[in-house]
Amino acid sequence: MKVETTTAPPHSVLMIMDHRVGRPPESMGGKLVSSTPSCVAIGTLSDQDGESHIVLTDEPGHLSLSEQHLVFDGEIDVSQGGISVVNALNVVLLSIPAPSGQVRARVWVNHQIEPDRITVLIGRT
Repeated sequence: MKVETTTAPPHSVLMIMDHRVGRPPESMGGKLVSSTPSCVAIGTLSDQDGESHIVLTDEPGHLSLSEQHLVFDGEIDVSQGGISVVNALNVVLLSIPAPSGQVRARVWVNHQIEPDRITVLIGRT
């Protein structure tokens, strides 16, 4: 499944997690990506400067990653059978089914400081 949207998220951050139980990092620590065992937080283009395009998929064969850089490759704990991209207010922007347990998450962005294209690939560990 592949879902996508374009948005200007509040506070210029998105989280990849099971939105019911995921725990975001306490801060970004001045970095583009920060994580906990149940959440990956990613900075975006400043919401004052425009929108960011986000793709969430579990289909590696349908990815277009030209001019994008891998910034995260790790695992996320999922307990409710789904993974979502949410904004800082925990509003679900995108969601796909995922097996309970640990899933592998890979994140690519088109800019190392303020990306406006973010691609998230979810798969089994």
